[in-house]
Amino acid sequence: MATIEIRRAHSFTKDQAKAKTDAFASNIGKQLGLKHFWNNDVAGFEATTGLAKGAKGSITVSDKDLLISINLPGMLAFMKDVIEKKVKQELDTVLA
Repeated sequence: MATIEIRRAHSFTKDQAKAKTDAFASNIGKQLGLKHFWNNDVAGFEATTGLAKGAKGSITVSDKDLLISINLPGMLAFMKDVIEKKVKQELDTVLA
């Protein structure tokens, strides 16, 4: 299993950052078949079908930053760099 961790600072209120995180998770979810859910300030996600099947992780929202943690199953581990680049691009778009 491969893990991706990305921390990004933001200049939004926590509620604004959560809204942007929700938009980010929805967009990525549509592309990769991920379902996301909220537990306080943490958006968890998991792919039970589709291209990313078996991937799971979370996005923790704080007052100052977002911490994205993604666990990729063995079959997706070889694509870690490509997936990380795509997540960073999507994150840049959402946080702009």
